[in-house]
Amino acid sequence: MRRTALAVFSALLLWSLPGAAQPPTCATNYLGNGDLDADDSVWASFFPALDFGWNSGFDSDNNVCSGSLGATLSTAVPLSTLGGQCVSGIVDSSLYDAGGQVLVALGEPPGGLAGIRLEWFDEIGCTGANLGSLSFGTVPPPNNVWVPFSATAIAPPAGVASVVFALLMIQTAPGAPTFGALFDDLYFAPTGYCGDIFEDSYETEDTDCWSMAVP
Repeated sequence: MRRTALAVFSALLLWSLPGAAQPPTCATNYLGNGDLDADDSVWASFFPALDFGWNSGFDSDNNVCSGSLGATLSTAVPLSTLGGQCVSGIVDSSLYDAGGQVLVALGEPPGGLAGIRLEWFDEIGCTGANLGSLSFGTVPPPNNVWVPFSATAIAPPAGVASVVFALLMIQTAPGAPTFGALFDDLYFAPTGYCGDIFEDSYETEDTDCWSMAVP
């Protein structure tokens, strides 16, 4: 739910009073453009020939100023990580949270799975030796419903330095027909991530949905 400037100002004023309860701390999302507000910048397609890109018609918050990341699994690739981004600076002594939301549009064949795959590497830039992977969220979602998925307190392997946060899709339907899904609200953060305060990513300097008019 969007918070108005007046509501936010009031909350800040209350928190500033002596003895007032302080706002909860929230870990920073290490992913760039996790809310897909205006485009698919910083998200890399691993298979450029496939349909992978920003979709302005679907947003997990029904926000007309935002969108989502659409991906389509071709019949030639029944299991694939279609795209994602690399996060460097991962340390093996820390715990991490990861997740997002996925929607399978009406008309898609049943049986497809969609989620996230984390690939750990021992050098920055997601290079060097692959130290293993973790997949989650791959439960068949109902069509036309945004379904959240997450994993908390993830312990990376020893010696890790970076991780690929990849969109994972698996087609299990007979004949492996083309399968498409949409992703939104994606995050990878130190444990304690609680999401953005504003649904349009104001925290990342996106002001597309803000105006001087009072709601």
